[in-house]
Amino acid sequence: MAKRLSRGQIWQIFKLIRPYWGVIFGLSGLILVMALVNQVSPLLNRALIDLLTGKITYLGRISLGFASLIGLVLFVRAVQTIINRITTHISRLLGMRLQFHLRGLAFQHLLNLSISYYSRNQSGKVMSRVSRGADSVRSIISNVGVHVLPSAVTALIAIVVVVSFNWVLGVA
Repeated sequence: MAKRLSRGQIWQIFKLIRPYWGVIFGLSGLILVMALVNQVSPLLNRALIDLLTGKITYLGRISLGFASLIGLVLFVRAVQTIINRITTHISRLLGMRLQFHLRGLAFQHLLNLSISYYSRNQSGKVMSRVSRGADSVRSIISNVGVHVLPSAVTALIAIVVVVSFNWVLGVA
């Protein structure tokens, strides 16, 4: 069973990542934009299907033809791909930089420890703990930034969009 982190430990983690807050907030903004753009595709597909089945389609107040809708679908898909690649790159880069920063802090701390610490603990185990900890942080940052957070934000925005169209369907 995993240990729970205390408030002090959580505060200490926030202090360690302070130099990266700007990148984290920028990444969060990109993820929000990506989630919003992800909601446009189903609406365009719906308009395209309505047009092909003979229903009159209006996207807002604009009446669009087949070529315009296809162009919009392709443009939105290209924007989604570009934002996804940028988000993935920034998230992985942030994970690697944070890993490097944390390893540097850990090694600096290890250099300040007394000789008796190294007499009591095997150096291989100490190095393994430092390495695994930094690798875990990189993995978490990279995976959360690329997979978990965008999916969660997209799901929340999708629920809002469905509720705005039909609240009974959205609540169900």
